[in-house]
Parts: sequence; structure tokens; C-alpha cells
Amino acid sequence: MKTVLHILLIGVAVFVASPAWSSVQRLALLVGSDRGLRGEPVLKYADRDARQLAEVLGNSGTFDKDGIYILPNPSLGEVRSTLQEVRDRIHKIAKSGNESVLLVYLSGHGRSGSVHISGQRLTIDEIREYLGSLESGLKILIVDACESGDGFSVDRVPRVLSRGAAGRGQSAQRRT
Repeated sequence: MKTVLHILLIGVAVFVASPAWSSVQRLALLVGSDRGLRGEPVLKYADRDARQLAEVLGNSGTFDKDGIYILPNPSLGEVRSTLQEVRDRIHKIAKSGNESVLLVYLSGHGRSGSVHISGQRLTIDEIREYLGSLESGLKILIVDACESGDGFSVDRVPRVLSRGAAGRGQSAQRRT
């Protein structure tokens, strides 16, 4: 899993570092929650993985350090508060006529359409609604949680997130 994460991170860093994106403001919200719901074992690496991703992004030169929001073992309230802070910042960027890119990384326990953060659930629907409401030109979501994949099937991702994947403003089609 660690190798896959490193390859993914290198790909994201190369993509957002391309010259076409050089004037874009890049933001990252990185959440690592070792503690899930009651009864779930405490994880060893979710918090560490979020911190390491923050370090990689900060050292890559493509993300300003003040644009990286790292939340190690936060409460769900802290996550929601930071989501609002990031939304406000993206709105200011858009209002000034500039573009933004947002990378959201969630690492922790997950199941049944949610990510588990310090004893509470952050639902996939809430994440989807949040991302759909943002004025960023590109939103990248990475969820590193067990059993989280079913909540992110192509047919459930909002059109705003799929646009451009098929090219020329068409929405992506699910391949079967």
C-alpha cells in the first residue's frame, strides 16, 4: 500500500506542477485519523501518512506551505470547520479571478458510505456535496480507508467532478 501511495503522490505532484498550472493556487486538506468508531482498532499509520503527504507536497515546490491544511487525529468538528475555512479561501481566490486546485486526502477507518473520524462518521454524501459546491477548477479526492470504494463509483460522482474526464466538457461514462 505504501508503494502505491508514493506512486500516486508522485503522479499528483507532476500533474499539478505542469506549466499550464503554474499560476494556479494549490490547496491541500490532509486528514489522518488513527481512531475510528468505538470497537475499531486504533490504526498505526493514518496520521503518519497524512503528515508524510504534507511533507511531500510542501517540499515539492508546487504547494505553498500555508495552503496545506494538516489535521492529525482531528474531531469531526475540526474537519468540518477546516472544510469551511478551505471553502472560504477558494471563494476568495475565485473572486479575485484566479484558479485553484484542491487535494483532499482522508486516511482512516471507513465503511458503509463513510469515513470514520474519532468516533464519528463523515459520510461520502457530505464529501461529495462539499466538493461539488467548490469553485476550484480541479478537485482531487484520495480516500485511504477500508471499504470506502463503493461510495465513489463513477456513476455516483457528481457531474462537476467528472467533467473533462471524457474531454470537451462531456461527462465521463461508466465502462462495463
